[in-house]
Amino acid sequence: MKEFWQKILKDKFAKIALIILASLYLLIIFADFIAPYGKYYSNRDASYAPPSTIYTIDEKGKISWPYTYNYEREYEPALMQTIFKEDRSEKHYLKFFAKGECYKLLGIIPSDRHLIGTDANGQLYLLGTDINGRDVFSRLLFGGRISMTVGFLSLFIVFPIGLLYGG
Repeated sequence: MKEFWQKILKDKFAKIALIILASLYLLIIFADFIAPYGKYYSNRDASYAPPSTIYTIDEKGKISWPYTYNYEREYEPALMQTIFKEDRSEKHYLKFFAKGECYKLLGIIPSDRHLIGTDANGQLYLLGTDINGRDVFSRLLFGGRISMTVGFLSLFIVFPIGLLYGG
């Protein structure tokens, strides 16, 4: 086993692949904490909303704590489609360890803190929303759980078949 790890760590591409794979598994394990919204969150008024723009420079040109604006949904008759405009009446500052939906970390520890979020009435869509108003970034993390788990479990099926066939 020691030789195996030495060979992996000597090979540059194998080392990079191992780091990426470990990072992806860490992201999906802690998806409840990292994602700004839970897996069942839906805001139908924000259907197809674009990604939230995060500002770090205020109107006076000074560096500010990162903030975003909520979107207002409007129907444009000339284009015959719904468009989103930023509601610049209120800034929503980003917070680390923001309070949000309740979940169980690792399926055991109850919590309501998320890595990043906004105040109570602010909305943060890092990759926009889908047709049902669900945050695409959050859905990507929760969907990755299923995909990465199926990929890992398929090794338990393929490995014995390969051993039998190769033997």
